[in-house]
Amino acid sequence: MTDEPEQSSKCISAPFRATLSSCQPILRSTIYPWRHSVGSNASRLGLWEFYHEFKIIRENGLVAVGHSSKHSLYHIIVRRARSNHAVTQVKRKITAVYTIYRDQNEATINDHWHRLSPIINTLFPFLRRRLHVTELRILKDIFTVTIENQAFTAAHVAAKLQFVSAFKRKNTSIIHNLNEQAPPIGQTPLMIAIQSQNLVLVKALVDLGASLHSFDGRLDSILHYAALSNLEMFKWLIETCKAKFNLVKMLRRRNKKGYSPLHWCCYSGRTENLLEILKMPIRTSLLVGLLHQAPNKVSIQVTYTSEMLLGGSPIHWAKTRRLLEHLLDSNSFPLECVNFRRETPLHVMTRRRRLKCAVMLLSRGVDVSVQDSRGNTPIHRAIQREDISMVQGLIAFDADINGLNARKQTPRHIAATRGTSISKIIVNVLHRVGAKRCPPKRKKCTEDCAYESEGIGTPFPKWADYVDESPYSDFMSSRGDSPVQETQSRAIEGDSKLKAKDYSPARVICLDGGGTRGLFTCCALIEIERRLKKPLREYFEWFAGTSSGALIASLIVLGTPLHRIRSVYYQFKDKIFVGQRPYNSDLLEKLIKDQMGSTTKMGDIKDNKKLLITAVLTHQNPAQLYVFRNIPSTSDILGRKIPSDPEYKPNFNEQIIWQACRASGAAPSYFKAFGPFIDGGILANNPTLDVISEFFHYNKALINVGKESEVEKLSLVLSMGTGRAPIVPARLVELGPIMSSSFFTLPEAIKTALSLQELVHMMISTTLQTDGHVNKRTEAWCSSLSIPYFRFNPPMSEDLQLNVTDDIEVVNGMWETKAYMYALSPYLDKLVNYLEAIEKKKSEKN
Repeated sequence: MTDEPEQSSKCISAPFRATLSSCQPILRSTIYPWRHSVGSNASRLGLWEFYHEFKIIRENGLVAVGHSSKHSLYHIIVRRARSNHAVTQVKRKITAVYTIYRDQNEATINDHWHRLSPIINTLFPFLRRRLHVTELRILKDIFTVTIENQAFTAAHVAAKLQFVSAFKRKNTSIIHNLNEQAPPIGQTPLMIAIQSQNLVLVKALVDLGASLHSFDGRLDSILHYAALSNLEMFKWLIETCKAKFNLVKMLRRRNKKGYSPLHWCCYSGRTENLLEILKMPIRTSLLVGLLHQAPNKVSIQVTYTSEMLLGGSPIHWAKTRRLLEHLLDSNSFPLECVNFRRETPLHVMTRRRRLKCAVMLLSRGVDVSVQDSRGNTPIHRAIQREDISMVQGLIAFDADINGLNARKQTPRHIAATRGTSISKIIVNVLHRVGAKRCPPKRKKCTEDCAYESEGIGTPFPKWADYVDESPYSDFMSSRGDSPVQETQSRAIEGDSKLKAKDYSPARVICLDGGGTRGLFTCCALIEIERRLKKPLREYFEWFAGTSSGALIASLIVLGTPLHRIRSVYYQFKDKIFVGQRPYNSDLLEKLIKDQMGSTTKMGDIKDNKKLLITAVLTHQNPAQLYVFRNIPSTSDILGRKIPSDPEYKPNFNEQIIWQACRASGAAPSYFKAFGPFIDGGILANNPTLDVISEFFHYNKALINVGKESEVEKLSLVLSMGTGRAPIVPARLVELGPIMSSSFFTLPEAIKTALSLQELVHMMISTTLQTDGHVNKRTEAWCSSLSIPYFRFNPPMSEDLQLNVTDDIEVVNGMWETKAYMYALSPYLDKLVNYLEAIEKKKSEKN
């Protein structure tokens, strides 16, 4: 038994030594039957006679190559000693011998030995002593990892197998290779350690000096690897990198595929890591590659969503309008950034049927024509989802209704071929705004879309058909044309006969009041401007408005694009009309000042544009219509004084524009009065007639003071409404019995209250009337003076209040406006022709 290893003799108690000795022949053939087979099955040579069978050919520290002539095999042998040093000099120090690979080919053995010996000699001395079975498994793992990764150093192998104890400062071989990059990927040991998700191991590597600023061959950084690891690892590496380097640059870094660490978080499903990034007080817009950002103040509100797995940015993942608005206000994310499917945030909101989020993006000016990986624009996706309101909203914000996807399909074709009841309604939605049918060569198309078919889908019952719509009232001449139409040609002919030097045209545009319904005015004006050669502002000299119309007119005069005004208006409705009435007047004032400046005066208006804003002056009874203006009033021109409130001393040049708009929009019960002023809609909700009166009074005053050269010729009047409510039946209110009775029973009292309520409602509706008799008076006046007059006011399917905020109702109204303007295309073309003709004559003068 003296030839038996010391460790074995110690492991086996004395009473069993004789038994072990007698069983040696059995052990040779049963416990280690594979020691003479070819392969990499590691085994322990626990008996000295087995070790003595080998002829040691070469050795390097703990690792040797032995040849067994008896079995014609070469073995790679690892010898375990007490100190793991000088094992060849003192054989008695060897406690275990392992064979980890056998082969008959000496060249193969030598090749593996050259690869394994430096790695095992570097790692094994620093590994804690374990049971022999465990050491066999470790050696087998080292062999497998080393042979499979020929370029790995000992540091790489230790990191792969998570040998934390190998990473010590006295292990100089490990430290020397700590930042070595192993082909073909170019990973460092730290990258491999991060993949193992062993934080203790990663900390040990960093403490030894492993680089946190290295990149592999795919340009993946340490943070790219961290993004794929667990949350604990990710948080520690983020904090460590933040303390040593510029974290912003590291998070912005993209690999060869163009992915940042955030994208890897999304792609791998590590949403907890993504949320951790968003919680940091850093500039989150760096995640999508921007150079100019605002601090992230709302990231902690972002919660897990499966949409994160598709990448993109936080605005792709927002589930609520409030969160999306907060993200857009607090950050500078590009609205058209895409996820892995090439989808913009608008694509995602459309696919998810999140109308509130979609219209928020639309109101911020998102591009509605961007195509995803299949060539679909958001309107294609909305039709595929059969979302009527979403389709209306996209159309309202100028989506291309005739665009083709990768399969050469238009939105109308997709809707027509689906064949469901909802898709038929969508076909009608598209048809009413001019969606084209498929070309003649297109086959397999349905009646609602085929080239020569007449199908138009199924209209919603409440929608108007616009068959009898006209920009004029219903009184007709003997020839069957409107009297206004009869005079328009004569007016243009008369203007053409004037000499250019004598021609001073005045084109007037008047905008009704209506609160949120001002959006419909914006949509109508955009449709007009789309047909013009220049911005709408260039075609008018006089601008007038009441309440919401005053705000729109002021912004137009100040040079704000119509698309921007529409976006502002859409955002206003959800910021202003919050809570119970009356609403926050201070917030209204702040929003108005943000758009036109807190110090912008009437005198700042350029290009000889004239602005008139109506309000009601209530400091005396009866109340009076007051007109804010950037031109002197008739009284100012004539030098007359009109009694007014002593605290209010108007000066047209010094008048702050936002204050005039605030006064004009001070709707009773909705907002506080602005000084002595309330909403101009009380007396002039349609200000057209009053503006024409002001125009002629102004000219007359100029003539009276000898300023005939400044007199202008009224050449055209355009009046824009905010939508006509549907006509509904009303009960006749008899006040006689109510006033004569001195006693009421309970039923009579209820009936009386309802009658009075009906009367009040009728009086308010009549006071705020913008069509009917108000419009007819204007038409008659313009007709008598041969002045071209146009009035556009779309019929609505619902009676929308001025404080309406429901997105479904609002986008339906915006779509109805576009459908109405499309139906009146011949009149729009005529209006445009007049405007262009007058503009041409005016340019000849200049």
